[in-house]
Amino acid sequence: MNFASTKKKKKRTSSPKAAAVSQTPSITSTNTLVRRLPPELYQPIIQSIPPTDLHTLYNLCLTSKCIQYDAEKHLYARGVSQEHSEDVPLHIRFLRTITQDTTRAERLAGYVKEYCIDSIVHFEEDPLWSLLAAGLRRMVNLKSLDLRTFGGHPSGELLLGAPFRLRKLIWRNHSDEAHMRRILLEQTELVELGLDSQEQVFNLQNDDADDSWDGKPLYDVSACPKLEVLRGNRYTIEALLPGRNVTRLCWIPDLEDVTFGPLKPEQGMHEALARVKVFSLGGYFSRPSLELFVHSLREVEVLELLGLHPHEIPLLKQLKTLQEIVLSLSWGSGSLPVKVEGREEFVRELFASLPELVCVDIVHDWKKVAEIRYQRWRRGLFKDNEAGSDLGRDKTEIVSMFDVRSERFG
Repeated sequence: MNFASTKKKKKRTSSPKAAAVSQTPSITSTNTLVRRLPPELYQPIIQSIPPTDLHTLYNLCLTSKCIQYDAEKHLYARGVSQEHSEDVPLHIRFLRTITQDTTRAERLAGYVKEYCIDSIVHFEEDPLWSLLAAGLRRMVNLKSLDLRTFGGHPSGELLLGAPFRLRKLIWRNHSDEAHMRRILLEQTELVELGLDSQEQVFNLQNDDADDSWDGKPLYDVSACPKLEVLRGNRYTIEALLPGRNVTRLCWIPDLEDVTFGPLKPEQGMHEALARVKVFSLGGYFSRPSLELFVHSLREVEVLELLGLHPHEIPLLKQLKTLQEIVLSLSWGSGSLPVKVEGREEFVRELFASLPELVCVDIVHDWKKVAEIRYQRWRRGLFKDNEAGSDLGRDKTEIVSMFDVRSERFG
């Protein structure tokens, strides 16, 4: 006998509590709701995470499918940044990820806008060299590249025929002139370039000077038409500064720069220097004197000197357009460019001589390179001292090297 058929069915009633429970979204419906949220509601969450916080960004990629793509864009945009440029395992993991034979790997590689690798890859070593070569071919939207191989070994072949169009290239390898002649013609969107060059172009087959380049410009006059920021030694600057609208110039001398003598008018250097607004002069090796440039820098507003020679103090006062002066340590030197004793009077004279000057930063102390500090003087600090009262250094600011250099010189 079927007892179910004879048993009286109990009428179901709906209580308010039951109704409320029935209306609670399930996990499935919640995911549906989240997927329907407009992107602008969760994009600020992703964008608020610092790009250097790789761990959090990676976890965010795994949190929800609905935000995975936006989180991956944020994570992969910087590729490997300067903070991690010497992390070999990270570079290998990153490059292996974007070079896999999958559509996802191709998509991730397309997100990369910046990449920095510093002194860890040896020429043709396994696996990093081959991974780097393949990875660069995948980064089709790359805009900023900072690359140095171990020992600065020439590696220009990595960029020949590259699929991307860079806005910034910092190339810290030597003897790449032959490759760079072609690369700089291909990279038509370059706005910022850092490059050291030699006078002679070497034949890559036998490491001898290539006589076929004798008498020719080091780089083609049509290269880098959009260049605005240039860093390099004298060979690079004389080859690329004239004929371009460069307004920020970092002259980083090599061993031979001080032996060159005066600028040659026929090279167009005087006219090119007259367009420069921000000028940094110096590095590890001895630098040319400011005397070489003082009559050409007609529009300079920001000037950094690494080290200061006594005869250059009167020259500083001739640059009437100056708004900011930075006096830094010469690389490898422990001598302050201006000693603490007498610094106030030195700065006072600068402000009195230069009507547009508003700020003077002088290196003050340091524990290590990353902790170099500057003493900052601003116009107006001396007003209380006109009657002879003591200004005192407590009215100046102590600022970090990052604050001094980041916005001015990058």
